[in-house]
Amino acid sequence: MNFRTAVSSIRVVNARSQIGNGLGTKTLHELGDDRALSRFPAAEELFLVLEHAQRWGDKLAQPENSPVNVIGEAAVLRAMLWQYLREQADAGQLKAIETGRAAGVPWHHFTEALCVTSKQGAYQKARRLKAEDVREPGERRAPEVAR
Repeated sequence: MNFRTAVSSIRVVNARSQIGNGLGTKTLHELGDDRALSRFPAAEELFLVLEHAQRWGDKLAQPENSPVNVIGEAAVLRAMLWQYLREQADAGQLKAIETGRAAGVPWHHFTEALCVTSKQGAYQKARRLKAEDVREPGERRAPEVAR
C-alpha cells in the first residue's frame, strides 16, 4: 500500500465514522427529512449511498433547531466519498492495464476501455494513471517523472 492509498483509506474511514457518529450521509438525510429514507442503502454500499445522496440531497430540509447545516454538510461528505471512489477506480483501472500488458495485450486493445482513439492515447493514459498513483498528496507529477 502506498502513501496515497493509505491517505485515501483514512479519508473513507473518517467519512464512514462520520456516518456512524451522526454527521454522516444517512443521519443528515434523516435530519433533512428525506422522503425516500426507507430506500437508503447500507453504509457498506458506497456507490448506492452516493447515488441516493445525489438524488435526494438537494431535497433535504434544514431543521430549525439544528446547529448543523444539513444540506451543506451532506454535500461536503458526498464530495469526499466521490473523490475516494474516483481514486479507487483509477487505481483499479491501472491494475487492470498492468495485468493486461503483462499478459501480452497490445495497447490498441485498451483504446475503447480508456476512452481514447489510438494506441498512443492508451499508453499516455496509462502513464497518467501511473503518475497519479505514485504521487504524494498535494504533489503534481507529470507522467514523465513517474518512471
